[in-house]
Amino acid sequence: MYTFAARAQAWSAQVRDNVKSDRGEVNIVATVLLIVIAVTLVLFFREAIEGWISSLVETIGSGVEDGNSTDMG
Repeated sequence: MYTFAARAQAWSAQVRDNVKSDRGEVNIVATVLLIVIAVTLVLFFREAIEGWISSLVETIGSGVEDGNSTDMG
């Protein structure tokens, strides 16, 4: 026969194992939720992001053109 202490120890071990195994599922749910939030923000701010990228590309392009037109030596 199991004593009360042995049963309590076995039960606490089972609880610990269940908590450890559930953490993986929680991490997956959290990751999926973060991806959904990121996609939603991108869709919401799409025009602003496109404008920022276009401005960045133009700035880089004009910097390359300016660099090519100067005499380096």
